[in-house]
Amino acid sequence: MSLDALFQPFEFKSLKLPNRVVMAPMTRSFSPGGVPTDEVAAYYRRRAENLARRRRQG
Repeated sequence: MSLDALFQPFEFKSLKLPNRVVMAPMTRSFSPGGVPTDEVAAYYRRRAENLARRRRQG
């Protein structure tokens, strides 16, 4: 089974993604009433930045 499709651009309505690799929400239990806080947004920002940095390093 080829994984090539995971790395192809994907569009659904107004959503346009460079690939089909996404990160599941893992901090819902930390969000009061299920509403993300600024700390949760900062957590995901750090994760995304670290992932981008690793991808550039190869």
